[in-house]
Amino acid sequence: MRARTTLAAVVLAACAAYLGVHFLPGVFQSKPAGFALDPDQKQLLKDARAAYAAYPTITFTEATTAADIQAVLDAAPDQPVSPATAQIPATLTPEQARRHRAELSRLMAEFLLYAVSKDDADAYIAWRLGRGDRLMTIGELDRDKMLTDSWIYLTGGPPPDDLTSRDVFLFFHRRGRSERPPERRIVGILDHPDAAFTQLWFSNQHVSHSPPYPEPLGERGWAGSQLAGGAGYFRATVNRDNLYTINAPVLRARCGVIMVDHGGLRQPLMLHAFRSPADGHWTIDYVHTGNHDPETPHGMTW
Repeated sequence: MRARTTLAAVVLAACAAYLGVHFLPGVFQSKPAGFALDPDQKQLLKDARAAYAAYPTITFTEATTAADIQAVLDAAPDQPVSPATAQIPATLTPEQARRHRAELSRLMAEFLLYAVSKDDADAYIAWRLGRGDRLMTIGELDRDKMLTDSWIYLTGGPPPDDLTSRDVFLFFHRRGRSERPPERRIVGILDHPDAAFTQLWFSNQHVSHSPPYPEPLGERGWAGSQLAGGAGYFRATVNRDNLYTINAPVLRARCGVIMVDHGGLRQPLMLHAFRSPADGHWTIDYVHTGNHDPETPHGMTW
């Protein structure tokens, strides 16, 4: 039982290696049975893919800019902000909501440009460092990401003593790219107002709350069969754990698009962020893919 538990944890840790949600194609030839889709989940996946097929695509090229991607997010309908309640006594005016959505659309567009379109680890690292983030230390990677176990599983030996955080990041990125079939390379996103969204809401870490996914895709289209992903390998000045010490409501957000790979598969990606109460900086919290199919985890590489 111990071996099975450790392997499952290593699989999850390694799958979170690049940007916290980097699936390593071909590394793990088998997966724990608990990840398989049941019949209802398979039907959700089938229905979602049928819905995605109705939307046109914008294709990434070397000339694609963050502004090109942001235009897709900006075209999406405004999502309502929940009114203040006794438990969460905060909301936004329409003008405040518009300003924050513009900031988040830009953040999501830059994330997609550097993490997905360019698929260049050095460019992504430079972008995150430029935002004021930092790579986790080796100690943090070992504690939170099971670095040593994952490294031994993948290489057959322990991490070298002089290994740096940047080395770890580049290792998993290169491993993923080398194992990824050409048809699983992300080549664009869907270009339709219903296939993108930016949502804002206030939350308290001690009060679980998030708005429903926007229609017409809704829960089936954006979450669907399974969610996969997690927190990344970067840290900001304020992190999720710090929020438990803050009594005031925290402004949170998620942005969603639907990615398209070279083989034609379409799958939603959602970036979650929160606004630092101290300086108003939008911090990337974690990234999820929806309607995840464990049979083809290598479809998403970022």
